Amino acid sequence: ATDGRRDVVIYYNFKILPYDIEASRRLLEIAHWLYQQNEIDLAPSQFEMVDLATGILHRGKTVRASTIQRMKQTATVIESVWDAL
Repeated sequence: ATDGRRDVVIYYNFKILPYDIEASRRLLEIAHWLYQQNEIDLAPSQFEMVDLATGILHRGKTVRASTIQRMKQTATVIESVWDAL
């Protein structure tokens, strides 16, 4: 989306239950990382998640290295058991 001044990537929680604040932060961090991996240059603050259950707008902040490391570890575990699923 664009607000006339900058581009913004927006995610929505359409569920009736509120989205966990920490989970929303991780979602935005991983989204930013994925964009970087594809050479799309956006600042973390250009990523937002709208929680329709609460009306809260979550904005991206700095991307924590620990979030990306955990994501990579989880992906490795999923890859190792994928064929067994």
